[in-house]
Amino acid sequence: LLGRPEAGPVSRTDIALGANQRLNIAPGPAYPLAISRDGKAIAYVANQRGATSLVLRMLDEDDPRELPGTEGARHPFFAPDGQQVGFFRENRLERVSVLGGTPIVVTTVEPGTPGGASWGSEGTIVFATGSGLFLVPETGGQPARVEMGDPQSAPAQASDSTAYRRGVVRWPEHLPDGDHVIFSRGTGTHVVDLRTGELRSVFEGTQAHYLSTNHLIFHAGQERIRVIPFDPRSQEVHGSETSVVDGVFRGPGGGAAIFAVSGNGTLVYQTGSFERTLWSVDREGREAPIGVAARGFRFPRVSPDGDRLAVIVDPRPSALWLVNLQRSAAAPLRSGDHHVDPAWAPDGERLGFAWNDDQHWIRFDEPEEPTRVASRPGSQYQPSWSDEGLVMVSETTPENGLDLVILDGRDGTSRAFLATPANESDPAISPDGAWVAYTTDASGVQEVHVAAFPGPGGSVVVSEGGGVEPTWSADGTELFYRRGVEMWAARVRTGSNFEAEAHTMLFDAARYDFSQVRNWDVGPDGRFVMVKGDPSGLSRLRIVQNWFEELRSIVPD
Repeated sequence: LLGRPEAGPVSRTDIALGANQRLNIAPGPAYPLAISRDGKAIAYVANQRGATSLVLRMLDEDDPRELPGTEGARHPFFAPDGQQVGFFRENRLERVSVLGGTPIVVTTVEPGTPGGASWGSEGTIVFATGSGLFLVPETGGQPARVEMGDPQSAPAQASDSTAYRRGVVRWPEHLPDGDHVIFSRGTGTHVVDLRTGELRSVFEGTQAHYLSTNHLIFHAGQERIRVIPFDPRSQEVHGSETSVVDGVFRGPGGGAAIFAVSGNGTLVYQTGSFERTLWSVDREGREAPIGVAARGFRFPRVSPDGDRLAVIVDPRPSALWLVNLQRSAAAPLRSGDHHVDPAWAPDGERLGFAWNDDQHWIRFDEPEEPTRVASRPGSQYQPSWSDEGLVMVSETTPENGLDLVILDGRDGTSRAFLATPANESDPAISPDGAWVAYTTDASGVQEVHVAAFPGPGGSVVVSEGGGVEPTWSADGTELFYRRGVEMWAARVRTGSNFEAEAHTMLFDAARYDFSQVRNWDVGPDGRFVMVKGDPSGLSRLRIVQNWFEELRSIVPD
């Protein structure tokens, strides 16, 4: 049953961030927002003229306050009494008073992007890295790894043990008894007993937070958050999921939904919507509207001749649309089922896409008769086609996370191309069909690599200092990639050997939407197609006070 932590009228307010401030939305799990348990304070990581720092906003004050000495902060979280804010910076976990002062280093953490932290009432901080959970006293010291056994699945909505083994650990949070921590890994939510290491898989869903109404609130994708009833004593969910808020901004690269809820029912989130626009952008960042009405655009892909654009349109079930770039006209090609990841065949006469987790292709004279490329269990995404009818895809596997697989459209067979403990994604076959570029986190940082296609052979690192989403120029002499919110180009030389030569930062792309993987493309004329959301969303937050009263009306007792 829904509890009543605090009754009162529901009120909604949009608050502006500080002058020239925007939320620092970074790819992956790095997170910019937190709210205190009493709902009186919000902490956020602001980007102001390229520099980031931690900012405190008391809800009874008119102006935000930057906390000095917090440059480069990530993933803020509050102490139970709301008087301190913890955060990550470089390879350190630190804390600082809400009144200001010099930040104090709590401990060092392993390199990479942290997955969040929770400050328990007993003075212990639990934090996540890619490899697991760690405990450290709030006063500082050496962190201790939380040793966990094999997951035991709860009934009904629980994810199986293979879901636990996929992906990195994120979003730890103490449950009310202080002895259990809920967290996300892969596609599932799990609970661990800190005393025994007993692990329970709870349900299929991520970014779950416990509400004192005995619900879990979680990110449901598609800019929606939902709740599901949860018993903190048995650590089991029951009943059905309910969508409670639409239009919540999602971070780039398949990142998190930007929201937080206090213990007394104050909800704060960054607004988003399906009203996205398409833009043509040159190498210097000068943009021009493509001229079609705003819709839920994602995954734009320019045809080989540069005349058409294949694009997915949300909300779900996501439809496959075609945009005539010469006439600025858009129309659905396929709808009624869920489509993602369009990819043109090199001849421009066929269009591949992921449909119900399988790769298919269609001819334009028969759009309702898709042909499956190859029959293979599992989920395959991000197709890239070669002239020979081979398709490179990124595949989710229980053992390794993301691997690269070759599907043969000629005979329906398939084989692994690159299967390692690292995650390999974003495959892109070169125009001459001799090379494949992809993203890997084998070094601990996401980098663009290139390998001979269809293999065998080693790989060459292309990006410098990180990079994702490689895309070839039409003539194969350049590789474009994204580093954070910057678009880069590498001059490359192909042939019997591959060499990456000069690297150039082309333009700052912070104003565009990177909530999806490779949510951009480059046409044969060298112009980029970018997706843009509501630009004002990053400079304001929506506050819903006494939100539990609204939740009570949405979710029946």
